[in-house]
Amino acid sequence: AEEDYSYDNLIYVSLGTIFNAGPEFYRAVLNQFGGTKYTVVISCGKNYEWLKREKIPSNVIVKPYVNQKKVMERAKLFVTAGGMNSICEAAAYGVPCLLYPQQGEQALNARMFRKLGMGTVVRNERKLFREVERLLREYAPEPEVSAEFSEIRLREFTERLEDYQKTG
Repeated sequence: AEEDYSYDNLIYVSLGTIFNAGPEFYRAVLNQFGGTKYTVVISCGKNYEWLKREKIPSNVIVKPYVNQKKVMERAKLFVTAGGMNSICEAAAYGVPCLLYPQQGEQALNARMFRKLGMGTVVRNERKLFREVERLLREYAPEPEVSAEFSEIRLREFTERLEDYQKTG
């Protein structure tokens, strides 16, 4: 059965399918968010096998894969590496991003996304919870910025981001 993700205070964590973080990142999420007011959905790909053997707090849901659009409809915040598809979807749904880049292209995407006021970058997993709380308190993007990410504008944004990567 398809999950409906109708939780209050839903935080979605996914660092992508190719470059995703190691155990210390996921353990930091479990330790910092366990027992908080947040429901955390972690999509962790091939990390699922070892992660499901960890002590998973009751407010954390760990899955190998999720329907990202379904989760994004309900998420208050998205912890992402900053891959192009992920940040475009987050922007289209108006979901702020805590960006935790894993490689070069993601770091460039993250910088531009931060400049647009759509998120913030964190480089130290020990600061995840504090940064999530700060971002949720301060997040107030221009309404036009989210509107820019309609399907029609997505291609244009992708081209602008690619230009930025070449020059930035």
